[in-house]
Amino acid sequence: MQDRPGPADIPGMSDEEDAGERDGCAAGGEPPEPEGPLRLRAFGHAGRWFLEARGEADVATADQLRGALEGLCAEAEAAAAFSAAPAAVTASVVVDLRGVEFLDSAGLAVLMEARRRFRNTCAVALVVTEGGQPERAVNVTHFDRFVRVVHSPGDLDREDPGGAAMGAAHPPRG
Repeated sequence: MQDRPGPADIPGMSDEEDAGERDGCAAGGEPPEPEGPLRLRAFGHAGRWFLEARGEADVATADQLRGALEGLCAEAEAAAAFSAAPAAVTASVVVDLRGVEFLDSAGLAVLMEARRRFRNTCAVALVVTEGGQPERAVNVTHFDRFVRVVHSPGDLDREDPGGAAMGAAHPPRG
């Protein structure tokens, strides 16, 4: 598996956004902070693919989020298909929303579309800030019944209390 896809592989990411990631840092020693209402960074780590989002995931940025998430799921699928382990059929994609201040129905719809479109080959999980607006949006809409929702990437390695695998549907709550 390559470490992470490049900007050409992930729609919604520009070469400028990716330059700091590829080189580790910009001229000033820190990765450049991309501008715009939604900033995305995609990378692979420890057998998972991550999409970090910062800003607002709403109707104005839904197409950007959709392009990046679909590109990352497709890249993760391809990597899983060519992995050395033949049993590794499902790719793991983690959408990190801890940097998102606002998540509306359009942002949730993009996440649901990706889950539905890639459900057989790409498990999607969400990382949210405990008590933050994105977590409230996920809980109110019961989206957490369809994808695994955790507060830290480290929680993904722990057993899911709902008994579901990462990204799998949770059993309905009583």
